[in-house]
Amino acid sequence: MSSAYSSIVPSRNSDSQSTLLRFLVFSLLNYVLWWWLLYELIMQKYWEDHAISWILLLFTILVISPYVLGLIAGMSTKKEWTRKLLKKVGLNPIHGVPTAWDYVMDRPAWVIITLKDDSTVYGFYGKNSFASSIPNERDIYVEVTYDFEDNKWIPDERSVGIWIPQSEIKHIELFNLTNGGEEGG
Repeated sequence: MSSAYSSIVPSRNSDSQSTLLRFLVFSLLNYVLWWWLLYELIMQKYWEDHAISWILLLFTILVISPYVLGLIAGMSTKKEWTRKLLKKVGLNPIHGVPTAWDYVMDRPAWVIITLKDDSTVYGFYGKNSFASSIPNERDIYVEVTYDFEDNKWIPDERSVGIWIPQSEIKHIELFNLTNGGEEGG
C-alpha cells in the first residue's frame, strides 16, 4: 500500500518510527476492509473444501487489495479530496505533497529557468518533461527549449530538450499555459 501510494505522491523523508506507524495504519485499514469476509470464511473453515480459492483470496487480500488501496489513497492526496473534506469541517491538515517543488512540478507550464551564471533557459515543461522527486537531486529536464527574440518565444527546432542539474539552478519561473492548455502558444 505504501509503495503504491508513493508511486503517485512523493514521500517525505521519515524516521523508522514514522515508517513503522504508516505500515501499521495501512495494514489496519486493509484488515478493517476485509475482516468480515475473513471471519466468515474462517468460521466455515472455507480452506478445507476450497484450497485454491482460499489461496487466491488471501493473495488478493494481502497483495492486490493493499496496492489498490494505496493507489486510491495516492489519488485522493493528489486530487486533494481528503484535504478539501477536512477543510470543510474546520480542520487544516498537513499537505500530502512534501515540498513546493513536488507540488508545482506536477503540472505543465511555460518555464524560464535562471541559472547561477544569470543566463536564462526558456522552455515548455510538459508531459515529457521531468523533475526529480529525490530531495537532494532536484534536477530538471525540460522537453522543449525556446530562443527569446523580440519579446517572442521561438522554438529551437534542433532541440530535444535540456537537462539542468540542481547545482546550476538559481530559480524557476512558471507561467500558465495558453491556447487551451496546449504547447506552442
